[in-house]
Amino acid sequence: MPMSKRRAALSALLFTSSLAGCAASQQRAGWAGDDYYRRGDYRAAVVAYRVQLNESTPRTGRSGAMLRLGLAYLTQGTAEADARAELVLLQLIERHPDSESAQTARIALTRLHRARQAEQARSEDDVRIARLRYVLGAYKRQLGHTRERLMAYREANSEASSERTTMVKEIEGLKLKLKQQEERIEALSKQLDAIKRIDLDRQPD
Repeated sequence: MPMSKRRAALSALLFTSSLAGCAASQQRAGWAGDDYYRRGDYRAAVVAYRVQLNESTPRTGRSGAMLRLGLAYLTQGTAEADARAELVLLQLIERHPDSESAQTARIALTRLHRARQAEQARSEDDVRIARLRYVLGAYKRQLGHTRERLMAYREANSEASSERTTMVKEIEGLKLKLKQQEERIEALSKQLDAIKRIDLDRQPD
């Protein structure tokens, strides 16, 4: 699955600091995942890091390996991978709270949570706009039916002036509701565009 723009922005901001320690980490402790990580094969890196982190063999640089494991999970772009990344990063902070990797993990978690909130807000806006458009379509259909009734009334040259007045008022009321719904959709669309622009502004150049 290709990374979304949000994934690319979140990952690119954090990978530079973690990549710096890969070569030294591999030389000192033999982290097999580092080669995969540097090459961008993050799925293979996940497997390699998990295998070695679960071994009882003592290795230096565990905090860095845990950090890169969490970040590699984030590239997969699924809810399950996000949850695994969050768990690994939280474990890193708990076990190595004063390490440089823990500081980077805190930044990663903060940005992951913000990205989730932004996605949730966009999703809710999309739902609201879809509902308003549905209501708007219903108003338009009702307006069309009322106009047909008015045309039929005029053709029949009925003397029921009260009915004609009622239908005219109904049309005017529907026009007002239609305008209000269109204004609400426009406002929500602008809000959604603003959120998307904020997300784009957070991406690295």
